[in-house]
Amino acid sequence: MVIEGKALFPCRWYEHTEASLENRYCADVLQIRFKDLFENPARELERFCEFAGIERYEEMIQRAVSGNSFSWMQQKEK
Repeated sequence: MVIEGKALFPCRWYEHTEASLENRYCADVLQIRFKDLFENPARELERFCEFAGIERYEEMIQRAVSGNSFSWMQQKEK
């Protein structure tokens, strides 16, 4: 469905992505790639906070990252 664009409205996923990257509407957009978030979540969270105008100390960011890591979330579920 996604590859062929069947039943997708208003466009195929790659067309939507390309339009977002072109930023046709001149909106303030922050692009966070999953790969970057996975490799360095603290840096990406800092980028997001800066973009959103949220002031956070490095300690708070580190706590947020460590408290929501995959391994910690698995422990919480157990």
